[in-house]
Amino acid sequence: MNQPLPFYAALLACLCVANNGWAEEDFKCWKNESGVLECGNTIPPQFVSQGYEVRNENADVVQVEKREMSPEERNRLLEIERQKIEAEKQAKVQAEEDKRLLDLYPNERDIINARDLKILRINKSVEITQKDLNARKARLEKLKVQAERAAKRADKVSLENLATLQTHIASLENQIKTIQSSVDGKEQEKQEIMSEYSKTLDKYREIQARTRLIEEAEKNEERIKAQAQPQQR
Repeated sequence: MNQPLPFYAALLACLCVANNGWAEEDFKCWKNESGVLECGNTIPPQFVSQGYEVRNENADVVQVEKREMSPEERNRLLEIERQKIEAEKQAKVQAEEDKRLLDLYPNERDIINARDLKILRINKSVEITQKDLNARKARLEKLKVQAERAAKRADKVSLENLATLQTHIASLENQIKTIQSSVDGKEQEKQEIMSEYSKTLDKYREIQARTRLIEEAEKNEERIKAQAQPQQR
């Protein structure tokens, strides 16, 4: 058996050896370039990397050596494993986030109440700010009227008053601009809160639906097991 033999020829040789009263060592089987199974004590070097079987004297397979993977296959396998690990990590993070959400909001009404409370606080703030803004705008209109009157006089006092009025007007206009920007920002904040809580509500409902499906699947599994028990007895 030092030379490669077709499988059945190798098997016959092993049986003959066994019948002579001593056991031949395990032999190896591989496929040649034509796909034909050959066996022998030594594998030709060109076939080692393709994988082979180790068989005993009864031709039983006692060991299987898989073929060596190509660099591309190894890289592909590593990438699949990396994606699997990443998916498991993301699933764990998602499960933790879901739990935090359910712990924070026992039901949908709690989410809606939290959203409405934030909107109410912003509306109150805007209401107060708007009153102040309206007062400053009214003050600005009065100063502009006074400035127009002062501009119509040519005396020194009127010109000095005009300069003072113009300074106050410029200051008020800047204040009004700043306050108006704050009000606009509050309105934008309200829109962001509405959008955020809308997503939270959708996520909450998704979790609840998924949880119900899991619970129903577990109940169905228990029901099937319970129905199968009498048959087993």
